[in-house]
Amino acid sequence: MSNLTNEVESNLPGYKKTAFVCPFCGVYAHQSWDIHLQNSNRGSSSNYSKYELLTSRCHKCHEDCVWYNKKMIYPVNTGLPRAHSDMPAEVRTLYEESAQIYNISRRASLALLRIAIEMLVNELSGNSGGRLFDKIGTLKSKNIINDMIQEAFDSFRVIGNQVVHPGQIELDDNIDHAILFSILNFMVDIGIAKPLQIRKLFEDSVPDPQKEAINKRDLKNSTSMKVNPPEDDLPQK
Repeated sequence: MSNLTNEVESNLPGYKKTAFVCPFCGVYAHQSWDIHLQNSNRGSSSNYSKYELLTSRCHKCHEDCVWYNKKMIYPVNTGLPRAHSDMPAEVRTLYEESAQIYNISRRASLALLRIAIEMLVNELSGNSGGRLFDKIGTLKSKNIINDMIQEAFDSFRVIGNQVVHPGQIELDDNIDHAILFSILNFMVDIGIAKPLQIRKLFEDSVPDPQKEAINKRDLKNSTSMKVNPPEDDLPQK
């Protein structure tokens, strides 16, 4: 076994480990353990079983993992990607709930994911009313999303409708629906995270005089106004 494999396994959550990578915040952090329920074999009776219920609390995010008989029973290890760090709080809550039950009930999981998508569309459009179909179309017509993101949103909408509308509960077993979680993270990255990064780059790197020149250039009602180019765009002497 390689050193890298040993290191990865040593960081995984484990019974009574004093530190591991928290499944909630993804940080390698110290863990505090509390016993909530415990018994042990008494006498020679074979009918008396041993059991224990413990929690481990992360010192970084203060979330609790629940352990029963040395196995972690909460949160469930779904094997699905973690929610994007810039995912809106309400969307994240539904994303995580959906991931927790995906391997138990795919239909229920996808129904929650469909609601999460609608919340994300509302976040991007600033509109919580109306049909999801129309709101996606509005985002596309205003160039807030491109063709690829529009197709992703509509795929979520159609798949979600299959599980929440009467008479449309059949799912195509040939489709790997787990990929929807990765796609949702990608949509958050493109629709929220990247614009924030670009805006921060612009604010931090462009001097105020050049920002003013750029704003004047972009004003649609100032076509008759002569705009002086920024100094770095002037021809070299």
